[in-house]
Amino acid sequence: MPAKPNYYIYFTPFGPITIGARGKCVTAVLLGKQPLAGELRPSEVTNRCATQLLQYLGGKRKGFDVPLSLEGSPFQKKVWAAVGKVPYGQTRTSSQIAAAIGAPESARQIGSALAACPVAVLVPVHRIVRADGRTRGEDKQARLRAACLALERRVLAEARR
Repeated sequence: MPAKPNYYIYFTPFGPITIGARGKCVTAVLLGKQPLAGELRPSEVTNRCATQLLQYLGGKRKGFDVPLSLEGSPFQKKVWAAVGKVPYGQTRTSSQIAAAIGAPESARQIGSALAACPVAVLVPVHRIVRADGRTRGEDKQARLRAACLALERRVLAEARR
């Protein structure tokens, strides 16, 4: 019998985040208090994910190793995989991601795939910027993306000293 989904709300320096899971895999990381399918209860994997996110936000972690189970189209999954390869503290544009997945004419669709990514920060969509180097959007999500990128750059600069 498949594992039932669960989710739990954790508090971070950037405000609450909701982490969803099914079995031993994380299925969602959303900003704010968000109702998800399943039971409102923490689990081993949601706790582990929250710990890793807090370590990342504290500048002590550069990557994540919680197992993910992401629902999306084959195109979206291809985009998310390519985004996952962008190194910590570096950026790429949608055009560069489109070229990396072998679909150079799909830069517009890349933006839609980024917006649909269900796991904020774990798949580093914050590292995908406009051609002018600014983060995409002006909303709360965009401010978090900019803050994550600034954090990564600060951590790298401190490490070089």
